[in-house]
Amino acid sequence: MSTRKGNNSKRAQKFQNTSAFKNNLHDGTLKQKQINGLTISGVCARCQETIDWKRKYKKYKPLTAPKTW
Repeated sequence: MSTRKGNNSKRAQKFQNTSAFKNNLHDGTLKQKQINGLTISGVCARCQETIDWKRKYKKYKPLTAPKTW
């Protein structure tokens, strides 16, 4: 089997998702509700987009201790 870089192509998605991901479908904990209700302020636009994506797909973890400078 060839392992040349230019000779490989990525396969298409096997199954199309029928519904969007819901981050609170099976997790109604207080922590998840707080994460979903957070207002993001004091960050640049790029960081805000990253935080929004992480909240949307349940990848966001809040800081355990406040950040010190």
